[in-house]
Amino acid sequence: AGYSPNSDFYQQRLSIAGDSIAYGFNAYGFIPYEHNYAQESVSMWNLNGFTFCGGCGLVEAIGYNQPSLLYMSIGMNDVNMNSPEIYANQYASVISDIRSCSPDTVIVVAGISPVGAESMYTTNDIIRSYNSALQSAVEGMKSDHVYYFDAYSVLCDEYLNLRYDCAVGDGIHLQPHCYEDQLTAL
Repeated sequence: AGYSPNSDFYQQRLSIAGDSIAYGFNAYGFIPYEHNYAQESVSMWNLNGFTFCGGCGLVEAIGYNQPSLLYMSIGMNDVNMNSPEIYANQYASVISDIRSCSPDTVIVVAGISPVGAESMYTTNDIIRSYNSALQSAVEGMKSDHVYYFDAYSVLCDEYLNLRYDCAVGDGIHLQPHCYEDQLTAL
C-alpha cells in the first residue's frame, strides 16, 4: 500500500472519484479498490457515460456506499472541451446531487493538477482558469461538508508547471510519491 502520514485513516475512510489522475490513488495503493470511483477518461462533460460499482452511475454509487470522506478530482479531460464556467457549474451540480443522496459525506474537491512544461495537451494558464472557476463554485456553496483543495499548488514548481519529479513521461500523469504529497498536504 502507498504510504502517507495518515495512511490508516485514508485506507479506512477515503474514497476517490475522478479521472485517470485520480485513479492513481488506487493504482498505487493509497486507497483500497472498493473505495475507488475513478476511471480513465472521466470528465464532467461525459460523466453520465461511466458506471461504477457494478453498473451504477457515479452519484448513485456514492449514495449507495455513503463514504465518510470523498476526494473528487475531475477536470483534466474537461480543459479542452468547454469553458471554465460550464465546467464549474456542472461540477457544482454533481456535488449537489451527491450531497442529496449522501448528506453526511465530506467532499474534498481537488483542483486540476498542473501539466509539465513539455505537455502539448493544454496550458497551465488554462488549468488555472478552470481551477479558479471551480474554487469559486465550491466556496459559493457555503457548505461545511464541501471543501476546495489546491492540488495544483502541491504539485507545481516555481514556474507553475508540474514538478519534474512528478511527471511520468507524458507531462500529465503522476508518479506514486505525488499522491503521498497530496495526502500529506490534505
